[in-house]
Amino acid sequence: TMAGTDTEGAVTFTIDFNDEAGNPATQVVAVTDATAVIFDRTAPTTTSVSIASNNATTTLAKSGDEITVSFTVNDDMLATPTATIQTQTATVAVDGAHPNYTAKYTLNGTDTEGTIVFALNFSDESGNAATAVTSVTDASAVDFDRTAPVLQYVSSSTINGTYNNPDVINVQVVYDEEVVVTVANPTIT
Repeated sequence: TMAGTDTEGAVTFTIDFNDEAGNPATQVVAVTDATAVIFDRTAPTTTSVSIASNNATTTLAKSGDEITVSFTVNDDMLATPTATIQTQTATVAVDGAHPNYTAKYTLNGTDTEGTIVFALNFSDESGNAATAVTSVTDASAVDFDRTAPVLQYVSSSTINGTYNNPDVINVQVVYDEEVVVTVANPTIT
């Protein structure tokens, strides 16, 4: 039985034995075929982890956006890693070639708003389980917002009256959160 203090690598052995008469045989220190046993007691780790959304702004997400956690592992895997994003099961696949993987999940209207959380779980081919990975190795983050902005009020500093083109009427529109105007010349009717 291997112990946690045993040396990693190819397992060495010796077999000493005697025949019934007590004559010692030649000590055996190698197999007679090409097999070997490798002892590995080191848990695998990730070497890089990042997160992004397929939203136009990859640090933001809304319902229907897909979250991708990209990660690289430092060892051969026993099986495909498993992952959760926002505590929901994510789809994990090799990204190009081992050791690169992606975990993907599409957000919906019942997922919790705020910073996206995830957990990656995997074991190396020797069965050593990694400590669950729950943070990125770069500064990436995604914030999930599933609530539409609410118009608080509209006001104008321009006095009431009749105006013509190209008169300017100053209008202030206030929402309950920051909004992005996506048209060059918005109109208010």
